[in-house]
Amino acid sequence: MRRFSRLIIAGAVVLASACRPAPKTLTEAQRTAIADTVRAEHEALWASFPRLNVDSTMAFYVSDDRLTVAELGMIYPSRDSVVRSIRAAWAGFSSISATPAVPRIMVLGPDAAVLTTTYVGSFTDTAGMTGEVRGAWSAVYHRTPDGWKVVQTHESMPVPVPPRAGARRR
Repeated sequence: MRRFSRLIIAGAVVLASACRPAPKTLTEAQRTAIADTVRAEHEALWASFPRLNVDSTMAFYVSDDRLTVAELGMIYPSRDSVVRSIRAAWAGFSSISATPAVPRIMVLGPDAAVLTTTYVGSFTDTAGMTGEVRGAWSAVYHRTPDGWKVVQTHESMPVPVPPRAGARRR
């Protein structure tokens, strides 16, 4: 009886593993090609910012509510809310520029990759005031019928640390 039980268990294990789809493995050349494509999309996205054209920038993102954007301690509830936020922010600028560092790209599979970078940017607002921003940005790129699109982002910017009471400058 014990032998029969072992045979049943062994058969179930073999059957279960045979029913799983074969894992999709990518060659190093395929991974490199995907990373190069995502890098090119990333560079084109960041190159679109100085035009201050929300529609051309948003063309790099998925066109539906799969888009998830997290920044400044919040998650936008919809793609439309992201578009409205960018339109409102960019209406206050006469110029912006951003220079990303060399990104780190991790290919997750044939249809997905994650990119992370830091950046330095500068802006001039419509009143002529200038400023600089620094931050880190991560994006999940997904291959769609329309090409590689950003489906999720997260951005963080350092917050200046206020001086402690009683602290002195050196």
